[in-house]
Amino acid sequence: MSPAQMRSTVNDLIRSGKMTLDESGPLLGMMSPPASRWAGSGSASADEANRMDNQPIDAFATLRAGITGAQSRGDRRNVEALGQTLDALLRLQETTASVDIRA
Repeated sequence: MSPAQMRSTVNDLIRSGKMTLDESGPLLGMMSPPASRWAGSGSASADEANRMDNQPIDAFATLRAGITGAQSRGDRRNVEALGQTLDALLRLQETTASVDIRA
């Protein structure tokens, strides 16, 4: 799922009560608009920003890597937050009306 698709889907999930704001927090970096991801490092061309916003990413792999990194740093708070989000996505993946957010 691309960042653009993820923004729309996560907003719908929050509105419907299927995901909480806390559960969606760790996804913010993955689904933020390209301009905010490039802040401080110059700006992307409109074409590059559009490409970035529409290129699929694997949210599950990104969350798992984040958990591994947080564990290696002994960062229990991030391990919990990322784990909570991963659990929520896995729970949604198992429902018949879910959305597949893997790349």
